[in-house]
Amino acid sequence: MKFARPSVKPVSLGELAQKFSLQTSNPEQKITGITHNTKSVEPGDLFVALNGEKNHGANFVAEAKANGAVAVLTDSQGEKLITNSDLPIVNIENPRKSLGEISSFVFGNPSQSLKVFGITGTNGKTTSAWLMRAGLEKCGIPTSLLGTAGISIAGVNLPSARTTPEAPELQALLALALEKGSQAVSMEVSSHALDLDRVNGTKFVCTGFTNLSQDHLDFHKTMENYFESKASLFTKEFSSKSVITDIDSWGKKLINKVQIPFVSLGGDVHNDWRVSDITAALGHVYFELIDPRKKPYKVTLSFAGAFNAYNAALVIAMADQIGIDLKEFIAGIKDTQIPGRMQPVVMPGAALGIVDYAHTPEAIDNVLGALKKQTHGKLIVVLGAGGNRDAEKRPFMGSAAEKFADKLIITDDNPRDENPAEIRKAVLSGVKNQTDSLEIGSREEAIKEAVKHATVDDTIAVLGKGHETTQEIAGQIIEFDDAKHLQLALKEKFGN
Repeated sequence: MKFARPSVKPVSLGELAQKFSLQTSNPEQKITGITHNTKSVEPGDLFVALNGEKNHGANFVAEAKANGAVAVLTDSQGEKLITNSDLPIVNIENPRKSLGEISSFVFGNPSQSLKVFGITGTNGKTTSAWLMRAGLEKCGIPTSLLGTAGISIAGVNLPSARTTPEAPELQALLALALEKGSQAVSMEVSSHALDLDRVNGTKFVCTGFTNLSQDHLDFHKTMENYFESKASLFTKEFSSKSVITDIDSWGKKLINKVQIPFVSLGGDVHNDWRVSDITAALGHVYFELIDPRKKPYKVTLSFAGAFNAYNAALVIAMADQIGIDLKEFIAGIKDTQIPGRMQPVVMPGAALGIVDYAHTPEAIDNVLGALKKQTHGKLIVVLGAGGNRDAEKRPFMGSAAEKFADKLIITDDNPRDENPAEIRKAVLSGVKNQTDSLEIGSREEAIKEAVKHATVDDTIAVLGKGHETTQEIAGQIIEFDDAKHLQLALKEKFGN
């Protein structure tokens, strides 16, 4: 799929070579874009031939040229593989490591002209990024958004394939945001993106840390590796200011490790920013936030979950780091709604439906713990785990759900290439007492079954997919929106 492109002032290979101390056979050749995906090539592009897991990108130079590429950037191995092409070649030792900085240069170093806020952590990135945008917009700062639940450039929504785009796409989006009038960008930064150098070349005005809990160990292997990936965002390479949430051992570890100026955020008196008096009501969160100058702020959120107080506090503290008017900012986040994050599915006279992206043990614990306190009747939970992802967390997901669910239905999430029954079995293995648990493979039927067991006083929580509108099963992508299916099931049972 082609990614969105800004207008670009042409850059010569000679300018590129001089900037990055490279050699090229045709320094006069102009380029107007960069990509490492042949399907994204546009006329005038520099094609970056990377060494992949199965193939070297150099094997696809002919396809890139046919699509309009005018030059190739690759390593020594790639240069040897390119034998039948007249495209000028720029050789670089580690193209992937340098791809972010080169992409930034080609697209005019956009992050240097924007206020880019980067938020990382296991849970809360999406909520924080959306709140950041809402607050900045209220302060009169046009802000674009990059993250898991979508991309919005100057109010135009674009599809999001991953939490943090690949380096060329990221820099193109930043340049497009600048071109369209944005003054700031609020973006999620994933650990994968940091490990795979996607954000290299991006300068942030402030970075923020939410929390860390088990996830992505299929990729990182250990929690220590996972932490180190996150910690790499809090370096001079990326930013000179940061806010660190101090509510878990990993936040404390980051505070002891970070070498750039930071402020801490937590619930204790020793924290620079202190969250207190959290009150969670149905569909709202109220709390007080005390800044480093001991000034208190009353904050209201229009969605559920006491844990979201810390997500909101994080972005307020980040805004303060660059001198944003907090009164206006806090007013701006009050009515924000985030797709797939504590998203209510409401119908008069029916059980309350909630759709949430929670797919880690800690997130499930947080979401269900919050809903349990606000539910007068039963809490009915629909839960699955994704395939081809961290398998170790699956039993802990089941265990976290069992703590709060009066009725638990284990179903399919995105099985991808794995056997769905084996994934469900792994989640169920963490459920000690399975008397009040069901296993239903079809997600649609699982949601219908949950509604079938519900009364008007109950809450039905459908977890795991949140904002997603598709389901991936054995290589097939099918349309599936949890909120829509839950709404239909509620209407079928409770509708007049």
